[in-house]
Amino acid sequence: MIRNNKARILYVHRSSADAEIYWLNNRSAAANEAEISFRVAGKIPELWNPQTGKTEKVSFRIEGRRSVLNLRFDPWDAFFIVFREKTGETSVVLPRVVEQEISLLDGAWKVVFQENRGGPAEATFDRLSSWSESADTRIKYFSGTARYRNSFKTSPVKSGERIWLDLGDVKNLAEVIVNGKSLGVLWKTPFRIDVSHGIGCSVTP
Repeated sequence: MIRNNKARILYVHRSSADAEIYWLNNRSAAANEAEISFRVAGKIPELWNPQTGKTEKVSFRIEGRRSVLNLRFDPWDAFFIVFREKTGETSVVLPRVVEQEISLLDGAWKVVFQENRGGPAEATFDRLSSWSESADTRIKYFSGTARYRNSFKTSPVKSGERIWLDLGDVKNLAEVIVNGKSLGVLWKTPFRIDVSHGIGCSVTP
């Protein structure tokens, strides 16, 4: 049962020998939240992220023979909720994640273009914009890849905190490299990635 959602959420349910598995999909270009009641009781729910392969615990409460979860979805988000381990608890409330903007990358970007594709070796963009808006025809009609470079500093980060980099609107995918370390490829909205390990933060799984 799905309640309080702002947009449609699709789901598929499968049972294995020792687990109940639900695939949830937010069918919206906007963030979405929902209270979802699963026909499972007595097992701990886990959120499995298919993009990163990571799993995490989530808050829940038991109502009769159902487990109720309040879940947040990013735009077009999809993940698994898996019930495996048994529990006698009827309610678990985990600390709520609080996000705040700590820095804005609003300076000039150095852009290095793929060689032998008709573009310039490099250019400086005072602001991020579509290549099609450039007055330089070598950029305006360029077809290929490019490397965008910028720098930022962060204040000291406490253990367990995370730093996320939000790229905004990307066409069409981007590999994120921080301090020379590749942190992954972004290929769908929202184009944001956890860069905590790349900047040397102490991260608690």
